[in-house]
Amino acid sequence: MAWRLVEYLKQQGQNIFYDMDMFAAGDFRESIRQAVEAAAVVMVLVGQRWLDDASSDGLRSPGEWVRVELELAFASGTPILPVLVHGSSMPKAECLPETIRDFAFQQAASVRSDAHFADDAKRVCTMLDQLAPRRPSSAWWIRLATRLFRRL
Repeated sequence: MAWRLVEYLKQQGQNIFYDMDMFAAGDFRESIRQAVEAAAVVMVLVGQRWLDDASSDGLRSPGEWVRVELELAFASGTPILPVLVHGSSMPKAECLPETIRDFAFQQAASVRSDAHFADDAKRVCTMLDQLAPRRPSSAWWIRLATRLFRRL
């Protein structure tokens, strides 16, 4: 689903930065920080098993990389677009670590893998343009939190 959505967005003229292609040796948090700072929108795919099992305090987390990406996006004021896939739903705020609880209140898009994919993906394009309108003279970046994809 992730690759299909990335390819569709590219075909629609969206400038996509896929985070699985960015990591090099060294502290991944620095790579994430640079990418989020350059992003116009952070797009996060949320699958049915997006959250880890509950910790001893009852909280659940989307994984270290994704948590860091969301924390940086919130701190920098970068808009976040959750994309729900495979029938998933947004996590409840009380289940998330405090630093990313606001994620639960972001307006999400849904993308299905069936015959509705093109319509759903078109809606994602519309929402991205609402969050960060494209300008002909300047590219903009979308962050895809791929750790999420591995859990789909």
